Amino acid sequence: NEFLKRLAITFLHLIALSMAVYLRPPPAEGLFGTDARSICRYTAEFGTCLGAVSFVVFQQGEEIKAQGLLGFLFSLSGNPSKAVFLLANVLVMLCVPFRLAEQRLIEDLLLIIAIPSSWFFLIFFAGAVKLTGPFVTMIYNMLVGDIFRFSIIYLIFLLGFTQAFYFLFKGHLGKSTRFETYPRTWMSLFHMTLGFYE
Repeated sequence: NEFLKRLAITFLHLIALSMAVYLRPPPAEGLFGTDARSICRYTAEFGTCLGAVSFVVFQQGEEIKAQGLLGFLFSLSGNPSKAVFLLANVLVMLCVPFRLAEQRLIEDLLLIIAIPSSWFFLIFFAGAVKLTGPFVTMIYNMLVGDIFRFSIIYLIFLLGFTQAFYFLFKGHLGKSTRFETYPRTWMSLFHMTLGFYE
């Protein structure tokens, strides 16, 4: 019963988060409106913030009281989906001061990380089901082993070639702005490794 209750609360939180993001206006428009769409978005944002505060402060606070801080951090190292969900909820809570300061770009960046991280928590529930549990274990083993090692080698090559291309094209851009700045060069080379280049 506790498992199903937590799953239902997680689904409500994810639906509220998705609605809050889906109803956001384009960047040209402001985030403070009085139309029906804005009111629905405010309701979804309030529900999302309420869920984030209850998870971080109350639920995790009880666990920290019961286990101690070091025990809690050690338990997070064995449960990556919960650690990522905790990070996502902290990022959602950080969106509030940036909304009040009207820093939409920073708020958007926080949400870009928080949204997939929140959905990743469903892996925790899938691991407890007999049908999907072995696949979750297999994916964790692949992430910790093979993909982690590949990522280290991939990043070494990507960062090395990013510096080379950035300095090679510095001052010789012509019509292309693909290598104009270091972050844009990094993103262009990342796209090239996926096959998106002329």
